[in-house]
Amino acid sequence: MTKQASTDVTIDFDRRYKQLNAKQKEAVDAIDGVVMVLAGPGTGKTELLAMRVANILRQTQLDPYNILCLTFTESGVVALRQRLLAIIGEAAYQVRVHTFHSFANEVIQEWPDKFSFARELTVLSDVERAELWQELIDALPAGSKLKSFANPYLFLRDVSSAVQQLKKEHISPKLYKDVIRQTKALVKDVEPLITAFAAHKPADRTPGVCAQLHTALVALQPGYSGLHFYFDTLAAHYQRLTDGLQLVTGKREQQKLCTQYKNEVKRWLTQMQSQLPKQQELITVFERYQQALAKSGRYDYEDMILMVLDRLATDDDLLAHYQEQFQYFLVDEYQDTNGAQNDLLFRLAEFMDEPNVFVVGDDHQSIYRFQGASLANLLTLHERYQDQVTVVSLTENYRSPQTILDAASAVIDHNSSNVEEYIAGVTRELKAQASSSTSGVIAVQSYATEEDERFGVAQQIEALIAKGVAPREIAVLARRNNEARAILPALTGLDIPAQLLATADVLTSVPVRQLLTLLAFIAGQVDDHRLWEVLQGSWFAVPPVQLARAQQVARERGVSLLAVLTNYSLLRAADLTKEDRAAQVVQQLLVWQRFAANEPVERLLPEIVNNSGYITYFSDELKQAEVVGYARLLTNEARTLKHGGAPATLTDFLAHLDLLAQHGIELHGDHPRQRDAVQVMTAHKAKGLEWQHVFVLHAMHGRWGNMRERSLVRLPHGLIQHQASDYDPDEDERRLFYVALTRAKERVRITHSTTSASGRPFVASRFVAELPDAVPVETIATSIDTQQRETLAQLHVFTPDHERELKEYLKLRLEHYTMSVTHLNNYLECPRLWYYRNLLRAPAAKTKHMSFGTAVHAALFDLLGQDARSKKYLVDRFNSHLDREVLIPADRKASVVLGKDVLGAYFDRYQKSFVPALSRELNFASHGVRLADLPLTGMLDKVEEVDAKAKLVNVVDYKTGNPDGKSAALKPGGAYHRQLVFYQLLADTSKRFNHTMVSGEIDFVQASKRTGKFVKLKIEIDSAQVDELSEQIKEVWADIKKMAFLDAPRCDNCEYCGGT
Repeated sequence: MTKQASTDVTIDFDRRYKQLNAKQKEAVDAIDGVVMVLAGPGTGKTELLAMRVANILRQTQLDPYNILCLTFTESGVVALRQRLLAIIGEAAYQVRVHTFHSFANEVIQEWPDKFSFARELTVLSDVERAELWQELIDALPAGSKLKSFANPYLFLRDVSSAVQQLKKEHISPKLYKDVIRQTKALVKDVEPLITAFAAHKPADRTPGVCAQLHTALVALQPGYSGLHFYFDTLAAHYQRLTDGLQLVTGKREQQKLCTQYKNEVKRWLTQMQSQLPKQQELITVFERYQQALAKSGRYDYEDMILMVLDRLATDDDLLAHYQEQFQYFLVDEYQDTNGAQNDLLFRLAEFMDEPNVFVVGDDHQSIYRFQGASLANLLTLHERYQDQVTVVSLTENYRSPQTILDAASAVIDHNSSNVEEYIAGVTRELKAQASSSTSGVIAVQSYATEEDERFGVAQQIEALIAKGVAPREIAVLARRNNEARAILPALTGLDIPAQLLATADVLTSVPVRQLLTLLAFIAGQVDDHRLWEVLQGSWFAVPPVQLARAQQVARERGVSLLAVLTNYSLLRAADLTKEDRAAQVVQQLLVWQRFAANEPVERLLPEIVNNSGYITYFSDELKQAEVVGYARLLTNEARTLKHGGAPATLTDFLAHLDLLAQHGIELHGDHPRQRDAVQVMTAHKAKGLEWQHVFVLHAMHGRWGNMRERSLVRLPHGLIQHQASDYDPDEDERRLFYVALTRAKERVRITHSTTSASGRPFVASRFVAELPDAVPVETIATSIDTQQRETLAQLHVFTPDHERELKEYLKLRLEHYTMSVTHLNNYLECPRLWYYRNLLRAPAAKTKHMSFGTAVHAALFDLLGQDARSKKYLVDRFNSHLDREVLIPADRKASVVLGKDVLGAYFDRYQKSFVPALSRELNFASHGVRLADLPLTGMLDKVEEVDAKAKLVNVVDYKTGNPDGKSAALKPGGAYHRQLVFYQLLADTSKRFNHTMVSGEIDFVQASKRTGKFVKLKIEIDSAQVDELSEQIKEVWADIKKMAFLDAPRCDNCEYCGGT
């Protein structure tokens, strides 16, 4: 079949280009070389990035997939992709737009041969990390600086955080060990100098003696080239002394300045000496942590990028592949990328002396970077390419009024670390381009109490909505999640639709607490109180009168409630029968108890969730979507327990949840979002967003700024190039406040209170004092009576229209949806099956047959990678992969026997006619294949070469079941036949699949039980079949976009329609 021609790029470029300002045009036009754009808030950086991609495609002969765009968040990926679609059309789907982690994951998935070890690894869960650190700390000797006698795990969280930070910055245990070695030597060298200097009497500590100390310290610097940071700090202390000496003449004033200098250098030495023992011991636990990860087959999320970096450093072919593919690199939010991400960018771009690297950043908005490292990325890039880099400053703001910009600038100007100090010619003064009123644009509001403050903000929002402002154009920004959550009752009490965009622990939600009570009973935690709670679970629909009668008999007879509901004579005494709902539910509970005694929790949970009525009880489809998310999250958490030893039981799982609570680890899930609601969130989550009206909540001292640095284990300075030498934690807080202010398109209200609930006085944040004098301060009294206070305390989030909200939520999910042939087959079988399983992703148990199939596929993958193949190797790999599956002992034993027989026979049958694999497990996820506006994906088990010169291939898909009875699936219109046609569609459409698929083959690994023969079906697929499938997919997609699945009739076969 002929490969489709490359799609022409249709570009809406000229019209949009004319709308750019001069600086934006300069950045868009500079398509070659290294370009650094300093983009302040509201200066149009997303449009800039998209327009530059379009300009590259206009002016070069490159394909879209030769451009790699990297950004900090998934929301950034979506925003850039959508903007590209508006400008260059469908070519936008071919541009590689990723977060750094998703790009690293794609590299691993695209090269299974080179990252085969990754198949054996599992990402470390939060609770596993906490338990591992407990074990490592337990192993430390008594008296360890990282092990408190009173609280052995006092340093656990800080040690774990420090190691994660080292990995993010691409600092290995070896490199960290070298830094500590040098630091220890430096302390040894400077200690006698500073001690002798501090011992001088104040009268003898003259400017000349201070200069002698400084000279002696500077003389040490050549021997510590890697510790420039410390010498920068000492130099800054001495510079303050010399600056002060120029302003005084009297001996007493000079003596005071010299004493101040003495205190600073002595404090510096004392801090070094106090932290060094912990930093030294951190070497040991860092090394042991890495060893424990390797031994247990686990890896950290941060390791994904490190795996790719390590492979690129040693695999010239892999590096060459990506260096040849990517000719242009664009990075958004560059100020927040970490050391490992930066190293990945530089590694990919190092092939060219003058790489085409384009970064957009703003140090004023650096709110995720390592402490004191807000300038690190920008200055490192500028220093690396200082003879080539073009710097463009965007200062024309299209979001906020000038009054807001001036106020934000007045605050951020108090930061000592700014990029303009280091890069000549940079200007940062933001100029508003949108015309608006300047009166009342920004104000500070003072309330008596925090409760008054929250209710006062709610009243103002109520008034704005009454004037016609859309709720979605109003945001309330807080410093912490709990502060954001606390304003919800005030909003909902006034019937204001509100959406909390904050992480919440699903284990605290009412539906999950009810489900966990049920699980505890099934696990054997049987008592009348728990049984009563379970039977009152709404989804069981037990009439309250039945419970009341049973409980009365239990009291009268002195027996348990369970005894009454399981004993026929006691049931009769309660005027009940075994047919009554209460008795039926108890019988089902006992069945689940027996099931729980023999089945892994991974299988048990879906069984209970899907067959208890837990999901389908909620007639409100929006609530169904929410509880499906809860159930999926719990099932996924259960799967983290499946490795190592016997499968996890329900008791193990409940104990695991107890551990989460002990370590303060929350389970976070997705919640359906309302589009037209007031947005309540932290300032961190507000990054990149904008609203007409913004309320900055609780701007008090200690809430915004002056937050205590609680870390008990601090990493040594100097690990990161260009880390600030005189770091002030409030500089990071000030950047966050700056971000909050600059989200507003029209007005900002900064609110604070003067007293706490306990009567403790509050002081306004220092950032409020840093605002221009022209910003008015209003003292507001709210009218909230006692009854209103009691009502507000009991209210929950207001949800005015669940059907509309559900469709908005599903529309958001569909915006990120990708269809595979499995999804298509599920939809054709039953739209409700597709809805629950593929869109909502309801939990589903993995059967023993599925586990067997997984192990067979993995073993065949390994076999295909071997030059010398043997039956023993194939069976051994099968057993190794089977060990990773959740199986009870009897099923595991049976699977081992079956695997040996099936794979042994398969190997014997085909060993002499074995066709090598050109590719194995080829994943189309990164190929950007689309049918109209629907992304498609799939994974090919094996690609066989048919004609090397003509690049013709055969695609093989393995099936592990008995081929008997599969004739319908293999015929046109059947699921297996449709699968091969789907693969043909992928191969024909992908611009990155550099072969022509001439046939597809279904290969049954198991011989027919009826004939004893192995079955292979190879078919040639013509364009008419591909066209027919394409039309079928389009029809299904049209139905999905209309959400026809919500009203689809029940099939009565799948578990979501009453089947089994």
